[in-house]
Amino acid sequence: MNASLNAPMTLKESVEQAIRDNTFRLRYQPQVNLTSGWIEGAVVSLYWPDPDGKPVAQSALLSAAHDSEIVVEVGEWMLRQACQQNYKWQQAGLPPIHVAVPMPAALFRMQNVAQRVEAILQQAQLHGCYLALDIAETALLENLAHADAALSALHALQVQSTVTDVRFRAQGDEHLATLQLDRIKLDGALVSPSAKARTGETLARLLVAHAHSTGLKITVHDVNSFEQFEFFRRHECFEMIGNFYYRPVDSAVMSQLLNRESKSSLL
Repeated sequence: MNASLNAPMTLKESVEQAIRDNTFRLRYQPQVNLTSGWIEGAVVSLYWPDPDGKPVAQSALLSAAHDSEIVVEVGEWMLRQACQQNYKWQQAGLPPIHVAVPMPAALFRMQNVAQRVEAILQQAQLHGCYLALDIAETALLENLAHADAALSALHALQVQSTVTDVRFRAQGDEHLATLQLDRIKLDGALVSPSAKARTGETLARLLVAHAHSTGLKITVHDVNSFEQFEFFRRHECFEMIGNFYYRPVDSAVMSQLLNRESKSSLL
């Protein structure tokens, strides 16, 4: 017997099988508006227990998908599932929110990326204003002409675009200011009790000032402490995500959270 038949699958092979078998799942982490205190959105992450029953990190999954040239398929699967779920919430009468989905660089590079997103929205019957795409700064700066065209086409669909993983560079930030972006997403870990806290806070202040000067709304993720919350609140950030508010949950628990807010708004 061929020994390879009994060999354990690599992560890459497991990802390919998970797509075929539809065994991936999504988690939703609520985004809280600092002005109203209400949940206004949910950031989507990929979740999948490997054959041993242990959850595999999203970064490892997307890395494996990239290696096997199926990252586009994984990215579109996430978009499709998130849009369909958001439409179900709306049909159930829950408060409308936007879902923020990470956009893999390989998918964003495609010339017809906006058309692909539009097709997914149409299939899900979801209006574009209820979808946000998280796009890494490196993907935007890789080809500014393409980024400008793609973001303009997404803007025409009323899809919101968020730049993530930003590192302050005078030239890069100047180029970003010309693109049709709606939000900038900052890392709450910039503010921490570590020895590097002062450097992180300085960078956070620079990024916040840049966002305010260009009219970008500021979303902060990984806000896990009161100190982080207070720092970004003082600097007039728009939304926060993190365990300080809510942990990532499945669609059923997210439905319960939205239903609770719907009832509270009637009081």
